[in-house]
Amino acid sequence: MSERARSSSVEQQRILQLARAGEPETLTALLNHRLQPRGITAKVRWHEGELRVTLVAQPAPEPASNVQLIEQAIAKLNIPTLEVLVIAGCTSARSQPVWQQRRQLGAAALVEDLLAWLGADTAATVSTPLASPATSTSTAARSLPTPVSERRFLRFQLPLENSLLLAVDCIQEVLRLTLTQILPVPDMPEAVLGLYNWRGEMLWLIDLSRLLGLTAIWEQPDVTLDALNAIVLCVEQHTLALVVQQVDGIEAYASQAIQNSQGLFPAHLAPFVEGYLREAGSIALDARAIARAPRLQTVLTGH
Repeated sequence: MSERARSSSVEQQRILQLARAGEPETLTALLNHRLQPRGITAKVRWHEGELRVTLVAQPAPEPASNVQLIEQAIAKLNIPTLEVLVIAGCTSARSQPVWQQRRQLGAAALVEDLLAWLGADTAATVSTPLASPATSTSTAARSLPTPVSERRFLRFQLPLENSLLLAVDCIQEVLRLTLTQILPVPDMPEAVLGLYNWRGEMLWLIDLSRLLGLTAIWEQPDVTLDALNAIVLCVEQHTLALVVQQVDGIEAYASQAIQNSQGLFPAHLAPFVEGYLREAGSIALDARAIARAPRLQTVLTGH
């Protein structure tokens, strides 16, 4: 690698670290780079624990596509302290917002969707370190059943071209944890990161990337080891947590949208695939196949 390329790489890493720390000037510069083709200028600031992004254009920016762009860009950074994102649209001649939208990010938002799907009767069994009691109660109270023809999936990211999905009915919780909270255990399969104290019980943490034959989580350049995401599964009387690159949110799809994936994916991935959702460009993984992986049986069954 040339000296210029090495210097550029170091600078990119520095900018990424500042962005993940929620530094407003860095976030402003990154967003403005994305928004420049739209003729929009972004201003970013923290206010009372909320990250506020103001979009300025003449006339005021259209909310739908711009809110989606900002939300996705910020969510990918996995800013550890960020729970609430407020996005507003203004004109260049007027400082007061023409419109404003509020988004709950991270595990707090995911637990709301999980509670809404599971219903009030099981609300007490689903929690997250970032969710407040008030949030859980209000969400359970307004929960609505999902139509039988639909299935709900948690979307998340690994170092693959496609995003991945897991059925919500196997998910107990979404955790945020740091590398220092993981207790390493010697002589374990390489996909097993170690143990985590979860509700007073020891929970096995699995590097899903490594299990699927991909780059290990700690070798991925865009993963922050002090803000890891873990999806807690309860499958066939086994409880385990899958550590993943990024968690996006919960989405509903028609059951018939899941297409047969035979022959579509390489041998190291195919055994864990339930199907392919063409409309979402996503791979649906089979939680039961993951729990039955031969490499995990030593830790899950004890023999």
